Amino acid sequence: TCALPICGTAEDVLSSLPSITVSTEGEVSLRGNQSVNIMIDGRMKSANNLDILDAAMIEKVEVIAIPSSKYDPDGTAGIINIITKRNEYTGTSGKTTLGFDSFGSKTFSINTNYFKDKLNLFTTYTNGDRESEGYSKRDRTIVSNENNFLEGYKRYSNFNGNGKNQYFKFGLELYPEDDRIFYCDLNYSDYNKLKFDIMQTDSIPNGLTYITNTNTNRDGYERGLVAGYIMKLDGDREITIETNSQFEKESDLENIDELFVSEKEESNEYMFKIDYTHPFASLVLDKKNLLEIGILDKQNGHSNYFNYNNIAEYDFNNSRNILATYIDVSYYIKSNFSLKFGTRFENTIRNFKANSSEISSELDDADFYLFLINKQLESDLYNKNYTTIYPSLFFNYDLGEQKGNVKFGFGRRVERPGNWYLSPLPRSFSEPNQVHIGNPVINPEDIFKYEVSYSNRLRIGYLSSSLFLTSITDVFDWDMDKYIQTEDTFMQDENCITDCYYALSHDNIAKKTEYGVEVFMMTRPYKWWDLKFGGDITFGKLSSTSNSDSGIESDQNGNTSSTSLFANSSFTIKEHLKLDMNTWMWMAKLTDGTIHPMSGTNLALKYDFLNKFSFIFKINDLFDSQKFSIETSNQYILDTITYIDNMDYERQRKGRSFTLSFDYRFGDYKENKFKKGSQYNDRSGGDMMGY
Repeated sequence: TCALPICGTAEDVLSSLPSITVSTEGEVSLRGNQSVNIMIDGRMKSANNLDILDAAMIEKVEVIAIPSSKYDPDGTAGIINIITKRNEYTGTSGKTTLGFDSFGSKTFSINTNYFKDKLNLFTTYTNGDRESEGYSKRDRTIVSNENNFLEGYKRYSNFNGNGKNQYFKFGLELYPEDDRIFYCDLNYSDYNKLKFDIMQTDSIPNGLTYITNTNTNRDGYERGLVAGYIMKLDGDREITIETNSQFEKESDLENIDELFVSEKEESNEYMFKIDYTHPFASLVLDKKNLLEIGILDKQNGHSNYFNYNNIAEYDFNNSRNILATYIDVSYYIKSNFSLKFGTRFENTIRNFKANSSEISSELDDADFYLFLINKQLESDLYNKNYTTIYPSLFFNYDLGEQKGNVKFGFGRRVERPGNWYLSPLPRSFSEPNQVHIGNPVINPEDIFKYEVSYSNRLRIGYLSSSLFLTSITDVFDWDMDKYIQTEDTFMQDENCITDCYYALSHDNIAKKTEYGVEVFMMTRPYKWWDLKFGGDITFGKLSSTSNSDSGIESDQNGNTSSTSLFANSSFTIKEHLKLDMNTWMWMAKLTDGTIHPMSGTNLALKYDFLNKFSFIFKINDLFDSQKFSIETSNQYILDTITYIDNMDYERQRKGRSFTLSFDYRFGDYKENKFKKGSQYNDRSGGDMMGY
């Protein structure tokens, strides 16, 4: 990993890791796939707020492509688990960091630790005030194969924003006896995000220009409590009991010229689990096999109150309750050959209920948003109860000294629709004729993953390579419905060519197969130069499962691909002076177009002095190249005439910037102490796939 204090936010840390990319919108992808489960200290989190998690709080990042049955099966691409810092030293110690950047952002963080005898206390506090600016532009045209231009527009947006946040974490570990551990983490965070957007739309061919002003205010907080007890029994047996409670609340206010929209959301999660590990004798000398069993109860709830211009209200809630049990066995066949196999059983109950009545028909008939909101109220109740089995299997074969290691992994996984997918409400109100809306009855994606990897410590460094295959059914994909405006309402018309209204929602309309290769290398060309580099390439095929040709859109069938490359260098210029450089590139081919190469280069210079101080200077996006650019083309046939819908889009959230920060360390920093293990630390054969 990179030198974490240099990296700014959690987004910067993730973008420096192999096969992970972060888009200009803050969307995280693993091997080009955005369906990745983001966790913080083993607890699932949304990727939307990673920009408020300061890198100074992060100890390490675990990336698991195929976890064992013991762990949640969520995420097509796998799991990214961000581990925050806790006490590592005896006595009292700590660190504080103060930073600034050229956009006017200011950050402050402090970590304090106290460990003595049987008590370990640690606290973390961060405070950020971050400024941002950027732009987006979109050109769209509709033409026929007779080269007749029908309609189009050129749209340009300029936006700036401000985000304030603070985060506090208090942790406690108590060791009443050598074989007993009680631990407790309490965390709280709040944030306020402001965004101001000016959008100009030039319509073609009528030449009319429209100006839209949008002000957005997001205000929210999160609080959580984790408590657990570990009992170590005879024969290295172990029982862990843990409970976890999380609560989030957010208020969104959006003003688009004269239009007013507000949302108030609340989410809560409760989890209780018991894990038991039981080593048992192995026929292989100096090895132990391992049995792991456990049970988990997880309850999630989400409620939303939506107000549209004080004339329409929508109140709904959804919930997902999961009861799971698992068994994992790690077994040594030979000293150099082991396997791990297991199964997870889950019973899931999903509920959705709309607590709203139909909107009056006397309201504005020309408002497409109101029409869609009213249409959603036609389906106000949804319940589903189902049971799923998630098997996993891993082989680990050591070829011998300096010959390397081969692993095989298989697992069934799931991508559950999040609140953004399920919310039956319009998203983004700045484009009156194109609306994104959720789908509360969408099914989860069903995923089967296979992977073979080879790794070896060579004379020149460490090499890791993987071949992977993924099969997905019930794929989430955008489904677009076209509407035309009549005298008193809107009517669905898939044959509409011009002056159309578009409703886009996710649906289970396809299956997908992906396969690819990943290579990663760590080496030291010179004693003053540490180098990490690698990349991955993924190919895919998307196939619509619609039984009607008229129901298949041109982008719902076809081939896809994605490629990412990275290189991280760390140069030791002098004993206390270090230069880090992180470079990455990502591009993709879609069924209906291309995402052009997107890249970034960051430089950081770190100077340590007086044993307790550090000075860090960083240049973010050195070449001002971190821009998302996509070009698509969709075609459809009507009455023997082919119509082509072309779109070019480009967006940059934040260009080149300069950051200056200071670190101060206080305390003894003497000897390491015992630490509660990693969330994904396997103690016996058949390791999972990841790093």
